[in-house]
Amino acid sequence: KANKNITKYLFTVTGVLVSIVMFPTAILITYAEEIFSWVFGETWRMAGQLLSILMPALALRFVVSTVSPLLGATGHNKVSAIWKISSLVVTFIMFIGFAPSLTVMEIFIAMVITDLILYLSYYLVIIYAAMNPVGYR
Repeated sequence: KANKNITKYLFTVTGVLVSIVMFPTAILITYAEEIFSWVFGETWRMAGQLLSILMPALALRFVVSTVSPLLGATGHNKVSAIWKISSLVVTFIMFIGFAPSLTVMEIFIAMVITDLILYLSYYLVIIYAAMNPVGYR
């Protein structure tokens, strides 16, 4: 029974967080270049373009990082630590392995793809923890 309440809570909070981040993400993916150019000047257009590329990963990080304390609350601290170390290693490998041969734009795209994969996997781990709390049975 407790794990159903935790899972329900996780999905409810996730829904709220997605609804909070959805509008700014859509606006920035679509208009960040123009916004940066207008607010900061034409020399900042590239920063807006890069933000447009990064926004899906930033939005996902916002949602998943906010619910990640659920791992500790359900007794899955070791799983959390393993994911964090694995994430560091994967990110490091991505930069060492691919960055030297990529353009700046391609590096940002590689970062987004890596982050999307990592944070989707993190969310799956969080769902698992919510469904299988340690010491709550």
